[in-house]
Amino acid sequence: MKNRFLLPILALAAFGWFAGIPAARADQNGTLAINSWNNKFYNGTNGFFDTNNAGTQSSFWVNAEMIELEEDAGYINNANAELTHFTNTYGTNWSGNNFNDDITWAAIAYRRAGQTAVADSNFNMMWNRGYDTNLIQGIWWSTSKGSKQACVNGPACIYAAMMGDSTRANLIWNGFLSNPRVCDTSKYRIADHINLDGSVEWVELSYNMGVEIGAAAWTGHSTPASMAVNESKSAFGIPIRSEGTGNGDGDGYGFRGIFARYANLGGGGSYLSANATDAWNNRNSSGLMAGTWTSRTADTAQYAWETSAGAAMVVNAPGPGMLANGVHTLTPQCATGSRLDDNNAGTANGNKVQIWSHNGTQAQNWSFANVGGSNWNMAVNLGPYCLDARAGTVGAAVTLWTCGGTAAQKWTAVQTGNNYNFKNGINGNCLDVAGALSANGTAVQNYTCNNSSAQAWAISGMGQ
Repeated sequence: MKNRFLLPILALAAFGWFAGIPAARADQNGTLAINSWNNKFYNGTNGFFDTNNAGTQSSFWVNAEMIELEEDAGYINNANAELTHFTNTYGTNWSGNNFNDDITWAAIAYRRAGQTAVADSNFNMMWNRGYDTNLIQGIWWSTSKGSKQACVNGPACIYAAMMGDSTRANLIWNGFLSNPRVCDTSKYRIADHINLDGSVEWVELSYNMGVEIGAAAWTGHSTPASMAVNESKSAFGIPIRSEGTGNGDGDGYGFRGIFARYANLGGGGSYLSANATDAWNNRNSSGLMAGTWTSRTADTAQYAWETSAGAAMVVNAPGPGMLANGVHTLTPQCATGSRLDDNNAGTANGNKVQIWSHNGTQAQNWSFANVGGSNWNMAVNLGPYCLDARAGTVGAAVTLWTCGGTAAQKWTAVQTGNNYNFKNGINGNCLDVAGALSANGTAVQNYTCNNSSAQAWAISGMGQ
């Protein structure tokens, strides 16, 4: 297909992250992990407890990230209750917090829950006081302006992409996250920070690599995202080492949970699954997973933040045989050299969806967002434009349409051996290659489910 192009912003998992909160994982272990964690630490009235013997409350940014764990699991009521407590504690103007990363983490938690006014106002405040081109293009870690760090620039890039601001997202991606001064672009290893004197701290931390992957994916840089996943595998191993120090409430204990949240977006699902298996197999009798995933967690009191990393890993990792949030291609089994394809990379409502020879373009990459159970939205990797069944009747064309959360954009995945059928949310007809043909340009349609090769789709990782 000719005349392909990349838009600057990938609205990755486009609908799912913007409207409501998708469940990241629907299998039994994910449910058990989040329920076990909530049983010990969740309190909708008073905020998350620090330990399961009801110790002190968690800090600003740690609280925000544990709210994101609720959002990962699709526990919207819990997330909203905790956000209410957060607002009661910290207000809706966070300018008194000098740390720009704290504000950005919290803004993401609020935006994911649909509270965009609070999220955007605080993000804009943070940007205005923190961004400049001094030293290196990007955001200062704090108002003291002593260093610029990945832990603020990564999530800031993601947040800007989430709000549809390609200008600011690309400023951070180009100015910091892919800048050779702080990023080894041979493998997209991101440094922790650059100091005011120009010295760089090259230590690799899982949350920094996580947001590097997430920012790459959200800005449409699929190859850097995949490279950063591979670097993470090499750097962190299985299981990922604990980066925590102190009493279980230190910052580093929860870093791996942030990595889990974003690694799927770069095709790291199998790596997450391997880590989730180790963490889950070493849970204690209450279902909690402490910092070390190579030995069983003690049955004594545990810390919420430390154990949130294991819960996040199990919640976000794809279970055996499960689809995962992230970017995939769809191969029809009636034409295995072809892929589901957005004609001419168009983004107009009603644009034709077809099959075309595999060419590795963004028009053949589809961002999957789980919207509960086995139900998915699929947005072409060019923005928030979803696969839409339209009328859904037999023979009706499947087209591209602006993501809006309609039944026509919900597809139920039914596994058949190594492949999947996709049933539309209107009347359950299947995603079908018209006439089971293999020619370039063959349209896809809704058709009565019949278990044919025209309705069997192989799902692969990013760009494959």
